[in-house]
Amino acid sequence: MATMSQSPVEHAAKVLRMFEIEPAPLDRLLGSYLKKRRDLNSRQRRLTAKAVYGWARWRRRLEGVLSQAGVRKPTFKQLAELYLRNHPCEDLEREGGSIAFDPALDGVDMNSASPERFPGGRAAFCSYPDFLYGMLEGDYGAQGAVELALALNEPLGPTLRVNTLKASRDEAVALLDAGGVHARPTEFSQFGLRLSIRADLRASRAFKEGLVELQDEGSQLAALASGAREGMRVLDACAGAGGKALAMAQLMGDGGEIVACDVDAAKLGELKRRAQRAGVRSIRTADADDVLREGGSFEIVFIDAPCSGTGTLRRAPDIKWRVSEEAIEDHAKSQRSLLRDYSRLVKPGGSLVYATCSVLRLENEDVVRDFVGANGFSIQSVEENLKGAGALCDGLITEEGFLRTDPRLGDWDGMFAACIVRT
Repeated sequence: MATMSQSPVEHAAKVLRMFEIEPAPLDRLLGSYLKKRRDLNSRQRRLTAKAVYGWARWRRRLEGVLSQAGVRKPTFKQLAELYLRNHPCEDLEREGGSIAFDPALDGVDMNSASPERFPGGRAAFCSYPDFLYGMLEGDYGAQGAVELALALNEPLGPTLRVNTLKASRDEAVALLDAGGVHARPTEFSQFGLRLSIRADLRASRAFKEGLVELQDEGSQLAALASGAREGMRVLDACAGAGGKALAMAQLMGDGGEIVACDVDAAKLGELKRRAQRAGVRSIRTADADDVLREGGSFEIVFIDAPCSGTGTLRRAPDIKWRVSEEAIEDHAKSQRSLLRDYSRLVKPGGSLVYATCSVLRLENEDVVRDFVGANGFSIQSVEENLKGAGALCDGLITEEGFLRTDPRLGDWDGMFAACIVRT
């Protein structure tokens, strides 16, 4: 069989070795590597990426299955190859002749494994670090942890938010379809569109003209839970590149004012570019320290708090290998500080909206309960805000009135949002 010295499996192994040495965000490592490899065709690039992300999702399952097959110290190449051989696709069929398959992997099936007596237990079967899986089990119970962990291992396709300041959802669908990008409406957010397959969205007219933006449905619902309405004064305290600020501006009909601040100036620069493309004029950016120092009052203070990102594992599975228990505890401390610092900017009767993309109670319910217990605020169910924005919320509101988009229940990230009112 003819072989090539640099097959997709070998390229994937090189990226994984880089990640092992320095666990930086995997999309950056992969993107940087592929950018230098101009000799790779599109199929080889897709297969390399598929193997890399497959390893990130199923690392411990792959290692355990190989251990049961007698391969005690598998190489990155063997792990990448095992994943591809257990997840065949058209690209692999076409490129298979260029891969020197390892005979030690013949017949090894990762998909037939069961959690009973699996090397490393349920955490390894679901492919999570022991500490993180233990946190899921403590929050969701034994069966719930398995279900949630496996749901978070499933890839998630792109979702868009339609900018209704410029077009209706039907109009956006028609324009996307004319450009070869096929989308269908999301169930819960009335602004959402789900793409059937990945597409070059940025080349589409709908994107260039600001009719659509990439935004997960869970993230859209978190913004809708804010209760933002026309004429309000809103502070987006951790705005980042502005996805939720733009969604709130849309809810407000671009009327009123949104002050967006973030510690990363580059992200605020991206927000300005996105706002210009969307035709939004109600957002102004500001330095976070200046906003806190100058004070003022807002009807809504929105805190999309930095967190572990465990709710985004479907998109960024490498997070579970980069996060630590200490880092999660540090996030929870910082989140409490953010609530304390920004709560004084909420006017009487106004709302402090707290959101994360975490599935861990330590960063969600625990933070909110502690804050409410020590300050002059009370929890208000987000259900009224969601329904007022035209969203469906069946099954998404917890007993305490929080929004939780559970990845077991839909094609979205695991988002959390709470509305806390100054009494």
